[in-house]
Amino acid sequence: MAAPKKFLVRERSNGGGTTTFYARFTDQNGTRQEFKLGRSPEWNADRAAREVAHIRADVERHTWSPRPNGGPSLQAIPFNKMAHEWWEKKIAEKKALATQAAYQAVVVKHLEPYFEAQPISTITPKDIDDFSSQEVSRGLRPSYINSHIRILGAILDTAMDWYEGVLPRNPARGQARYLSDERVQDPDRWLNADQVELLLRAARHRDATAPRADYRRIGRESLIACLCFSGLRSSELCALTWHDVDCEQRILYGPGTKTDAAAREINIVDGLLPHLDRRRSETPYPEKHHLVWPTANGEPRNKDNLNRRVVQPVVEQARAFIAEDRKRSEQGDARQLDVLLPERLTPHTFRRTFCGFATEVEKDPFYVQGQMGHANPAFTQRLYNRVRTRASDPDPRVRQWLARPQRPGR
Repeated sequence: MAAPKKFLVRERSNGGGTTTFYARFTDQNGTRQEFKLGRSPEWNADRAAREVAHIRADVERHTWSPRPNGGPSLQAIPFNKMAHEWWEKKIAEKKALATQAAYQAVVVKHLEPYFEAQPISTITPKDIDDFSSQEVSRGLRPSYINSHIRILGAILDTAMDWYEGVLPRNPARGQARYLSDERVQDPDRWLNADQVELLLRAARHRDATAPRADYRRIGRESLIACLCFSGLRSSELCALTWHDVDCEQRILYGPGTKTDAAAREINIVDGLLPHLDRRRSETPYPEKHHLVWPTANGEPRNKDNLNRRVVQPVVEQARAFIAEDRKRSEQGDARQLDVLLPERLTPHTFRRTFCGFATEVEKDPFYVQGQMGHANPAFTQRLYNRVRTRASDPDPRVRQWLARPQRPGR
């Protein structure tokens, strides 16, 4: 007589022609259990059926418990162990370095501290919502929290793929788990020419008035110019060495820290060339193996340091210039700065600025894609279409900044 549905033998074929047998059932506590019994040739269907019959008898007597030598119950697999295995098998050495670092930060700093050794099988949608509430209380933005939930969902998807029956469904999936992120679309997705000129002026002022000589050699103006006129990502700019800069051929060799498409040749346009020449002559680190924009003591920057120690102080200085100009106008002087800056300005704003400028000036979206290092041409095309639809004739300053060398046969 066939076993009741809740007491089953599961068979899985392996490479080499062997078969692994699993017991699957519901124990006396109503918890679904599944674990490996053994592999052929030592085990066969008859032996597995007899073992499941013994398990059924123990369950009916309320005496069954996980076998000490049979491996842990699938229901007891802890989250932190599963997260570690997911990282090792799915992410480590299989994604770009920047992606690996971002995923690892989410797992180590957010997911593991919250779920710790909680069994995978006990994670519920309420647990996900409670996790989201904790992240909100820490001041994180909804989009950031949603990215954590997507990674949690990927970990649980892998658990369900590896261990059949460990979860009836993925509690991290579904729109109900994600926080609403109905932000007003920022119309200033990139800067205009007046804003760029103001920020370059502010960077130049910071370079000139820094309290220490080594701080004055950081090269803030050339760094801001490179962000505006090359489209480098923050991580790419931080990794850029003089070996990657060929001012004679007017090419930047993008380090490509994110995707394969990110490793690329970038034209050194007219707006950037004099800044790079001046930077090379002023920096105490001019050798080919030296970083172009290290910290004051020659150490590598990371994107957080770049934003905190360079970009935000420059933005603060630019806002101070605007405030001073407004104050003078209140005293009867003519306004000199008819400029406002976006409320939120980050290193990525400059990358979008370059993409917007290049799209306004160039007629070829594939050129823009190549300069930006976009892996997905559809992404560039959407941006290209949006800019071309709304843009008027480019500012003459933008045309001058983005003028590029003409190379026969290139």
